[in-house]
Amino acid sequence: MPVNHAPAITTDDPTLLHAVRQGTVTSISPRAKELVAHFDGRLFGRAPALEERFANVITQQQHAKIWSVVNLMANIEPGGTRYQERFSQLALDHVDRNLQAEQYRIFGEALVESLRYFEGPRWSDEKQEAWESVIEHAAGLISARDSAAA
Repeated sequence: MPVNHAPAITTDDPTLLHAVRQGTVTSISPRAKELVAHFDGRLFGRAPALEERFANVITQQQHAKIWSVVNLMANIEPGGTRYQERFSQLALDHVDRNLQAEQYRIFGEALVESLRYFEGPRWSDEKQEAWESVIEHAAGLISARDSAAA
């Protein structure tokens, strides 16, 4: 799949990265259910052990929660209080699943792959950077909270 090679942006411009993520979600929103199903396939294909850990919660409600997290990452600026509170709560929600940092990385990769797939030719280096940066930030918050809760 070709990637748009417009001039690269940097994570030093959080407002632009935020706008890029919002545009992605707006574009994909009509196909949110398909995106989450595709994401599940990518995630569990990369980490089959995760499917066992989440087997009892792969439901429409869980899919709605995943889309909610995607929206959160797109619509709330990282570093803000609401963003930190939400991802701290997600960490608490996942403590009993005993997830490792590597699994958060796999989650992020599967999400970016799914977003890229659904954006098709609209995907760009800027979108890649925007999503990778927010996923890395969120994973850091969750991992830190997991460590504190352990």
